[in-house]
Order: sequence, then C-alpha cells, then structure tokens
Amino acid sequence: MKKYLLITILTILAATASNSQITNTYDFVKLRDYCLYFNFNNEQEIAEVTYEQSPIDTESKAYTNLKGIITIPKTVNYKGTSFLVTKIGDYAFAGCNELTSLTIPNSVSKICNYSLAGCSGLTSLTIPNSVNMIGYYAFGGCSGLTSINIPPSITKINDGTFIGCISLTSINFPNSVKSIGESAFENCKKLKSVAFPNALTKIGNRAFSDCKALVAITIPNSVTSIGDRAFNYCTSLSSLSLSNSLTRIGDFAFVGCKNLKSVDIPKSVTEICQGAFTRCSGLISVTIPNSVTKMGIGVFCLCSSLTSIIIPNSVTEIPDKLFDHCSGLTSITIPNSVTSIGDESFSGCSNLISVSIPNSVTSIGDKAFINCDKLSSVRIPNSVTSIGYGAFRFCKLGNSLIIPNSVTEIGSYAFSGCDIISLKIPDSVTEIGEGAFYACNNLSDVYCAIKDPSIFTDFFPNNVVVHVPKECVKSYKSTWKKATIVGY
Repeated sequence: MKKYLLITILTILAATASNSQITNTYDFVKLRDYCLYFNFNNEQEIAEVTYEQSPIDTESKAYTNLKGIITIPKTVNYKGTSFLVTKIGDYAFAGCNELTSLTIPNSVSKICNYSLAGCSGLTSLTIPNSVNMIGYYAFGGCSGLTSINIPPSITKINDGTFIGCISLTSINFPNSVKSIGESAFENCKKLKSVAFPNALTKIGNRAFSDCKALVAITIPNSVTSIGDRAFNYCTSLSSLSLSNSLTRIGDFAFVGCKNLKSVDIPKSVTEICQGAFTRCSGLISVTIPNSVTKMGIGVFCLCSSLTSIIIPNSVTEIPDKLFDHCSGLTSITIPNSVTSIGDESFSGCSNLISVSIPNSVTSIGDKAFINCDKLSSVRIPNSVTSIGYGAFRFCKLGNSLIIPNSVTEIGSYAFSGCDIISLKIPDSVTEIGEGAFYACNNLSDVYCAIKDPSIFTDFFPNNVVVHVPKECVKSYKSTWKKATIVGY
C-alpha cells in the first residue's frame, strides 16, 4: 500500500513539473523582415514581448539587430495556437538605439520596467488606451522622442519613466494621474509646458529636475506635497502658481530657478524645507503666510535680488543660512516669536543696513551677520545670552556698541573688524573668545564692568582707553601692562 502511494505521489509531481515546464515558453517569431521574442503563456494563451537572450552571455538583455519601424502584432501564431499580446516585458527593447518607430497594439495593458530604455533613435510612439501601467524608467533615455501621449487609464507616472527624454517638448496628463514619481521627467531639457491634472496629489523628488526650458507651472489645488528637488534648476521658470492645499515644499524644490521673480506661498503651507529657493537669483518678492512654522537651512540662500521680506510671527527660529548672501536685502524685521538666530543666517548680506532684533531672541549664532559691511543700525536686546563666533564680523554697527547685561558669552571674532568707536561690556559676561574685538581700528574707549581681566584672551591696543571699576584698576594694570587703564 505504501509503495503504491509513493508511486502515485511521484507520478503527480512528475506531471505537475511537466505542466510547469510547458506553461511558459520562450521563443522567437518571424515577423516580416525581423524577429520578435516572446514569453508565451500556454495556459492562458497570452504573450509578452521580451528581449533576445544571448546563448553566450546570459546577462545580455538586448536585441542584436532590431532597427527602423517595428510593429508589435495584436496576436501571434505559435505552433498552431493564437496568442494575444498583452504585455511589453522588462527590458524588452532596452538599448535598441536604431529603433525609430514602434506601433503598440490595443491588446497591450502593461509596458514594464526599462522596456524601451535607451532607445535613442525612437521618434514616434503612440501608447494605446488599453495600457494601464507604465513601469519604472520605461522610456528613460529615449532622447529622440518629441511627444508622448499618456492613456486615460494611467493613475501613476512611475520613477524615471521619461528621464533623459531630452527632445520632449510638452506633456499633457489625463485626469486619471494622481502621482508623478521620482525623476519621472528629470533632464527633459526641451520640455516647455506641462499641464497637470486636477486629480494630482503628489509630485515626487526630482520629478522635473533640470527641465531647463520649462517656463510656467501651475500646480493644481489637489497637490499636497512637492518633493525634494522637484523643479531643481528649471532655469527658464518665470511663473509659479502653487496649490492651495500644499502643506510642504521639499528640500531644494526650486533651487537654481534663476528667472523666478515672485513667489506667493499659500496659507496651507506649514513647512518650507532646506534650500527650497536657494540660488533663485532673480527672486524679488516672496510672501510667507503665518501658517509656516518651520523653515529649513538656507531656504533663500543666494537670492541676490531679494530686497525685503516679512518673516511671519509663526516662526520661532531663524535657521542657519536662511538669507545667506542675499546681497540685495536692505532691511529685516525679526518677529518677536523668534528665540534664536542661526549660524550664517544673514551672512554676506552686503546691502543690509538695519536689523530689528526682538526681546525674544536669546542666542545669535556663529557668523550670523558676518560681512554685512553696511549694517550700521542694530540693537542687541537684553534677552540675548550668547553671541556666536564671528557673529558681527566686518559690520559697521555705528559709533557705539552696548553689550546688554544678559549676555554671558561672546564668541571668538564676534565683533572683529567692526567700525565701532565706543564699547560697553557688562559684568554678566563670563567668557570672551579669541579676537572678539580684533581689528576694531576706530575703537577708542571701552567701558568694561568685568572685574576679572583673565576672562579676556586678547588685550586691547595701546591707543584704546579701557575704563574699569576703580577697585579693579590695579588687577587690570598688572595683567595688561601696556594698556591704558582708568577707573570709574
């Protein structure tokens, strides 16, 4: 009985293995003056167009001699059976750079990953309405393709679908498209116009990066998120209308859009991520609503045409490099919601004349105002406890500088190279870094309430009169033997 049962099981397994082997068949079919390779599903009588497998190189996924005009048939007769062609498989025509035209039948529902990638000679292609899926990088590097239709059944443009299609000039999306994937149209250098569908909710990272001919963008109100570097270096972009449902503008989303003149950020936005508008050198006007609570590093860095901006009182910190080298900026008012000014936040704002720092600010970061060489009007409030390295280096700062009695730390080179004549330092200061007042060549009088001269790592030059409490004159003179010390 056991022997009979074993034989039965082995027979069933053998039959199953045999059926498995014949369910899918790989073979070519002669069509006119060319051959196409297919994966035949014998059970369902459907076929998938695939690549030519090399008998020598098992890793090879390319046709060796496919060129010119190719038509994929709707049905293929193979060994007496008619197979319906439903799919163009992964890598099917990848690298066929002499392929100029491809006709796809309306039986095809899927164009799979990398299926036509690198077909640089392809100039003509019509995707039938039967197609409901286009895979990753399906048309990547089709550098000769000038136009493309997207069927109404497509809901997602996958990552890299049209990356490097450098001759593509326009794209119209059907209303069915809800998301555009990462790098979907990256480096489409001649793409001038894009009509986004109203159903669109997401634009992925680098989706339109380096689309240098793109002039105008209207993002529909259905979009809630713009990915990182989505429109990175779209250098011709001059008009931008953002979605009223947008909550986040991604990292470096519009970096290098040098022809962008104005941006009106909608009231739905809560976060503008790092570098979002960096190097938008033509940007003159920006409106930031009170809904924005967070801005990343260098959001407006190197926006050299920006002359003024209102920071909303919903913001609690000025992040690092926020306005770094905004050389056109002449004045700035920091709202009283802000508690800290980040490193290099106004560095190199060479035309900045005045800054209003509120009493809410407790720290001024490293190099916060370095090289703001026209900055002559600034008041450090008595809420500030620390002034960072090089914070006001090479600023004018007017004739008189009063350090408030809330300050405990002055960083190295904090006021180095400033044009101040008179300086007042309170006894609250417990730490003064190297060169804090180095090269303040116009400085003539220092009023210092600090009782312990050892706090200083540098001495003031001989031509500066240092005024200290009477009871401290002796200790100062013994420490600063060449300085002019007087008591008050």
